[in-house]
Amino acid sequence: MKQITAIVLMLVIFAGTATAEDYIRMDTDSINQGTLYANIDFYILRQSPEPATITSAVNGFVMNSVGPFTWEVVDITVNSAIPGSFVITPDTNGLSPDTFVVGFVDFDGLPVITEEMHYFKLRIHAGNDMGEFCFDSTFVPPTHTWKWSGPGGTIIPDFIGGSNYGGDQDHCIIVYEAPCGSAGFVTTPSDDQLIGQSACWGVEFEFEANCTACWSVLWRVADGPGTIIPTSSHTALYQLTSLDPGTYPIVLEVVQDCGGIPGYYYFDVIFLDDELPDGDCDCSGAVDIDDVVYLLQYIFAGGNPPYGNPDCTGGVDIDDVVYLINYIFGGGAPPCG
Repeated sequence: MKQITAIVLMLVIFAGTATAEDYIRMDTDSINQGTLYANIDFYILRQSPEPATITSAVNGFVMNSVGPFTWEVVDITVNSAIPGSFVITPDTNGLSPDTFVVGFVDFDGLPVITEEMHYFKLRIHAGNDMGEFCFDSTFVPPTHTWKWSGPGGTIIPDFIGGSNYGGDQDHCIIVYEAPCGSAGFVTTPSDDQLIGQSACWGVEFEFEANCTACWSVLWRVADGPGTIIPTSSHTALYQLTSLDPGTYPIVLEVVQDCGGIPGYYYFDVIFLDDELPDGDCDCSGAVDIDDVVYLLQYIFAGGNPPYGNPDCTGGVDIDDVVYLINYIFGGGAPPCG
């Protein structure tokens, strides 16, 4: 997470006369700590009759943290109804000043907007601390301060809530304690380990997380190999295919959809290198009728691939089934590994 000191830049290059009804406004007053993909929306209104259209704009703001709250910029998306829109993020590292540019360039231009419309959306990952963070308008070095219309751009529109240009104070967003609290793991592997056989297939385990005040939880493999796939609103299946012998540390992250503080679970996946008897297709440690069934499931039902190749030909087919049956029940030649 990044420490909040941010800048959103706003410049508009026009000619004409601005009125008090020309503004850009924020519409977010609060978020919960730890919220992933928190939305901060900006709206635009332009009722000045001159000029008839605006052919270019570059919009900017500054955001500062109050208290220990931190953030991470996810993305900025501009309303597709605004032609020629663009976003530039020269310095969104969470250090003061944290800057980005939102604007558009289009020869047809932006006409008079008689009803307020959505301009752009800023999405952040909110940190786990509470506090607040405040937006204000600013200029974009090395160009110039906000311009909307008027001779030489001297008349500037209002940023509702901004004190630098037109407003009387910053627009601050309060970060509240998340009502659902911290996420945690309910079902975990024994001894915090999953054991696999490097010569065979991998491991899998269905995890369950607490979801006391939410609809669902979000899962992520925070570190290490493998995938995690949701199986219900509060469960997910971790899977890892076979790897070379060794111990692989894994970190899983879970967070409730209402926000809150993520929970983490640390465990090891251990792939063994035990020697298996030739013909032990199911990796059970013995060669028996179960290996024949295992082969049939693989060949005809899409089951897991077997360990080894019983008839030594290099491919797995019905001949391997016949070969293995002959070995188990007819005293035939031993199978290959």
